[in-house]
Amino acid sequence: MVPTWLSVVLLFLWGVLAYKLFEPNDNKLIFSCMINGVGIVMLLLALFQELVLGRYWFNLAGTLPQMYFLPCLNAAEYIVLIFTGEMLFPVYHIIEFILMFVVSILGCIVKEKTVRGD
Repeated sequence: MVPTWLSVVLLFLWGVLAYKLFEPNDNKLIFSCMINGVGIVMLLLALFQELVLGRYWFNLAGTLPQMYFLPCLNAAEYIVLIFTGEMLFPVYHIIEFILMFVVSILGCIVKEKTVRGD
């Protein structure tokens, strides 16, 4: 498992990546959707396998969604346990995706404010 502090560091680096790639003239929401496009596919794959099939496939399509969200797992687990008090596995992937999406938007906001000089 990835320690919680490492999850936070990796989320920070995701925000730094968004900061570096974002152009202030672009739309923050569209940019965040684009940078998290692979995450949307991974989220849909993970939810389909967990909710519809009830198990993960034993191939690349079953392993990749789990590995994609692994760096944020402890941070998401912490958030889910605070609000629900129990482990809800499908919710973890949703929270992980939301964390990555929010961090990328924050990276865009910081870049925009830095360029404008606010």
